[in-house]
Amino acid sequence: MRITSVIFSYTINIEMSNILFVSEEVQKQRKELCDSCEHKSTVFNKIDLCNQCGCIIPAKIKLIDANCPINKWHSAR
Repeated sequence: MRITSVIFSYTINIEMSNILFVSEEVQKQRKELCDSCEHKSTVFNKIDLCNQCGCIIPAKIKLIDANCPINKWHSAR
């Protein structure tokens, strides 16, 4: 239950026009790296989280400026 309050207690205000996304191919490559990582965990049998940075993996792998905290993949810029 604690993880639920952590995940759903944040209010995020983002202007979507300023966010850039990577291609589906880059997303796939990042997902494969995260899926094989020892720091990945899954909660509620469907939400993949990184135990290093605390991110929600399916969201982070889409962002062009995102980086893996242990350097398995880098920003696409």
